[in-house]
Order: sequence, then structure tokens, then C-alpha cells
Amino acid sequence: MRRLRTFIKDTRRRFYEGPDWIELPNYIRNSSYRSPTLLFMAWTYAYYTSFFTIPGRIIIAISFLIVSYSLTLLQNPIRIMAFSLLAIFASDFIIGFLLRPRLRIRRELPVRARAGSKVRIDYYVKNIRNIPAWNINLDNYMPGSSIKHADSPASAEYIGAEAEINLSSFLVPDKRGVYNMPAPLADSTFPFGIFRWISRGHDMQRLLIYPDYRTLNSVQLPIGQRYQRNANPRVSKVGESMEFLGCRQFRTGDNPRHIHWPSTARTGELVVREFQEEYLARMALIVDTSARSPGPLRRFFSMKEYVYTDLEAALSLSAAVSEHLLKGDFVVDLFAAGPEVYHLKTGRSLAQFENILDILACIDPCPGECFGALKPEILNEIACIGSAIVILLKWDKTREALVRQLAESGTVVKTIILCDGEMDGPPGAINISCKDVLAGNVKEI
Repeated sequence: MRRLRTFIKDTRRRFYEGPDWIELPNYIRNSSYRSPTLLFMAWTYAYYTSFFTIPGRIIIAISFLIVSYSLTLLQNPIRIMAFSLLAIFASDFIIGFLLRPRLRIRRELPVRARAGSKVRIDYYVKNIRNIPAWNINLDNYMPGSSIKHADSPASAEYIGAEAEINLSSFLVPDKRGVYNMPAPLADSTFPFGIFRWISRGHDMQRLLIYPDYRTLNSVQLPIGQRYQRNANPRVSKVGESMEFLGCRQFRTGDNPRHIHWPSTARTGELVVREFQEEYLARMALIVDTSARSPGPLRRFFSMKEYVYTDLEAALSLSAAVSEHLLKGDFVVDLFAAGPEVYHLKTGRSLAQFENILDILACIDPCPGECFGALKPEILNEIACIGSAIVILLKWDKTREALVRQLAESGTVVKTIILCDGEMDGPPGAINISCKDVLAGNVKEI
């Protein structure tokens, strides 16, 4: 009984999650209430489109009309065509069922990729039946309209009995986000291309698509950075964490490994190298996520996911600024305010840039006021850093209070406002067009 209850629970959960190989409409995907009727229709449509090919669906519609018309009269010559179509359907179904493929599929794809770039996918396919497999296509379905094949899906006309082949294809993600790739699917349309017989893999994968950005030539940093002692174990070191200061005479208790032998030989006395604790320059990067949302009617009836242009521009510019700072050996503290506050402290190497890209890929637009989620301890930490670059999507009293509070705590703030026109801001604020950022026209700030 326990296994039965577990099976029913898992089946119910899987049903309400919906089919993962088609894109569900927004009014199903974004609704807090999942209608069983709509989900049943979605599952029916998903299996219908996966079992029948596009030519097969067209032939089914035509055959239905012909067979219906042939039943109106007892002696109707069109019955010959109707029986011929039924024979073709029966032959395709029986032969395809008997020769359906059974494949072991392994798919390899990168962990992260840039939006708009080609992503290479490698497949390792093994036929585990003792008969060949024909007309094999891999991953015909993608989880959403924002990711699609660059040319055509990976395919093979023939896979020998118990043979293994390697295939590859390219995907192009149009927008940033986290894509949960369904288990790899291989389908065969053999023999007549009406029915599609599917062999499914087992492992689901996640693909992080970070925002597209252009490298900045220069960034005018706010002056007066406070240097931080390099004592934080989360900060990666470049070389040793102690900086060479000079040489001095040996004292009792000094580490013998620090003896400077050339100076010792020259002076005739023990000389050791002296070090001091290294200091790092930190910079806080604060990103506004309160994007302009579409109206409720447009959000309800939209079949495609709405693109928040201003938010994408802010995240693209954040990636470019982070890259420039890390190249300058800065420690970047990323603060992305939203429904939850993302705080990422990086090291001084460009390897830490991938962690920032992962955070930027996962950020969702904030439906309300994002800076209300900044707690006093977070603001105090930003104040301890001493300098901040703030990327805003608008200018209002809340943002004015934030910038003023940071300035009063001694933080030197550089404010960037992304807007399509001129917008009032604090003294020294920079207005940048969202279109220019997305087009890659911004080279320095």
C-alpha cells in the first residue's frame, strides 16, 4: 500500500507539473492555481504532437474527411481511397511498433552560455536492440520558444544493431534565464513518417544562460575606496596573501624559510624577508530589478513570455562592469535586490566572474519595490565597503533615499540610470539608454 500511495503521489505531482517538452501558456505556467482540465488538455496535446508527425497530422485530418464522406453512401468509389489510407496507417503503425528504437542516450552540454550565442550539444547514442534503427532524430522539442535549434536537430539515418554513434547539434538561446532541459528524446519516423516512436533518456539537465554583454573599455570608478584586509577566507588569492615589504636582520622567532640567502651572504649576518598583510580594493555593485511589468490582460493572454527590456539591459551592463572590475583586481560584492536579495562576494580572479554570471542568469524581475528588501545589516555592509556603483531602472523617492543614505554613511556612490530618455537624478548621475546597452554601443561609463 505504501508503494501504491507513493506512486499515486508522484503521478499527481508529475501531472500538475505539466509536460516538460512543450511550452505551456503563461496563464497556466504563471498561475498559482493549476486547472486539472487545462493540464489534461496540455498533456493530450503534448502526446498528440509527439506521437504524430506534422505530415501525419495533415494526413489524419484529410483521411477523417474522406472516411466520413465514404460512409454516407453504400456504393461510393471514394471508399477505395479510404481503405487505402487505412491500410497505410495500419502498415506504418505495425511496422513502426515492431521496429521501434530502444536507445541509450547520453547528452553533454555546457553549464553556462551567453544569450544569443551558439551552444554545442554532444550526444552519445547506443542502440541496445539486436536490430537496426532508422530515421533517428534527437531532441526535436525544446523547453520553450526562447531556445531553438541553430540549423536542425541532430539526426542519423541508420544505427546498426548494438552500435554506438556520436552526434552533435547547436542550440541558440534568445534570452537569459535558467533552462531545465528535459531528458533527451530520440524519435524514429520509420517507415512512412506518420507516427513518431520515442526512446527517452533519463537525466534532466540545467542550462544557465547569462546576459549578453559587451566588454567596457573604461569605467570611471568612484574615488576614495576603502581598502580591506585580505583576511577573508572566501576571497581567492593571487599568489600569496602576504605582500613583500623588504629585508631586515634576523630576530629570534623568525621563520627560517624567510631567510634571504643572497643578502645573508653579502652582509655576513642572517637577513630575512619581511611581509605585511595585503590590502584589497572592494567595490559594491547594486542592481535594480524593479522592471516595468506588462498589464494583467497582456500577461494573461500572452502565449510567449514577456521580455523585460530594461531589466535585461541592467543585467547586461552589470556583467560588463563586473568583468572590468575583476580585470582590475577588485573584489566585487554583487547586491541584486528583488523578492530575495542576492549577495555574492567574489575573489580577485576572473574565475570568480562565472559565479557572477550564474547569479545574473537566475535573477527574476521584482513585481514590487525591490529596495524595500534591503535590511539595515546589508546597508551597513555596503557602507563598510566604502564605494558602490548603483545601476537603477528609474529615479524616485525610494532610490533617492537609498543613494542619500549610502552617501551619508561615507560611501562614494556612482549612479547609473537606465532609461529611454533624460531622467533627473543625483549630481553626477549617468543616463544611459537601454537600447544602447542591448545593442552593445556603450563602451565606457
